[in-house]
Amino acid sequence: MKSNISNKILINIVILVSLFLGISYFTRIHYILKINDNVIVFIQSLYKWLILLIAFFLSKYFSKDNYFSLKEKNYNLFFYIKNIFLFLIILIILNALLGKISLLILPDHTSEKLSLLINTFKKSKFLLLFTAITAGIVEEIIFRGYILGKLLSITKSKSMSILISTFSFSIIHISYGNILSIITTFIFGLMASFYYLKFSNIKIIILVHILWDIIAFSIALNIKN
Repeated sequence: MKSNISNKILINIVILVSLFLGISYFTRIHYILKINDNVIVFIQSLYKWLILLIAFFLSKYFSKDNYFSLKEKNYNLFFYIKNIFLFLIILIILNALLGKISLLILPDHTSEKLSLLINTFKKSKFLLLFTAITAGIVEEIIFRGYILGKLLSITKSKSMSILISTFSFSIIHISYGNILSIITTFIFGLMASFYYLKFSNIKIIILVHILWDIIAFSIALNIKN
């Protein structure tokens, strides 16, 4: 890839990650201005859709390259069912093990953002679904579809591309303020990156992400209750 285009793509990546980090300020604004929980959570999701539009805009008009570096492959229904099931089972097992370990060595801590989401989802299952769908589509199209693919084109190294994109993905979730959440996010990012590079199919990663968020928050709601 030409140096000029590579530099512009790296600038795009920095801009997009920075925009995602800006989501943490929504929680602070919420508590300062005492905005309704449902409203701030809804606005956060709309903001993510705005970031996705910015990502497409930067790719088309700034770096002027194809958004997706990997050609999308199509599979049959059985492929999706089998791999989504395996992905979720592995995640559930790993999270259960990490949860047990964290209870022994880590303090129980729920961040303001996590508390905001849990309290909101208790009152509105629609927002839980909308938030999960938004995160699944937007975050996967940007972090796996764009960032991972572009890093691979630039570095020619799968391991480096996976680590950098996954680290960036974990960093944007740091506002959850829970070490366990960050670790599990990193694990999810590694698995999602591996799946995307192996199968070259963004749809399966989006579906897994949506289902995982729904499962994880549903579990959290039951624990809090």
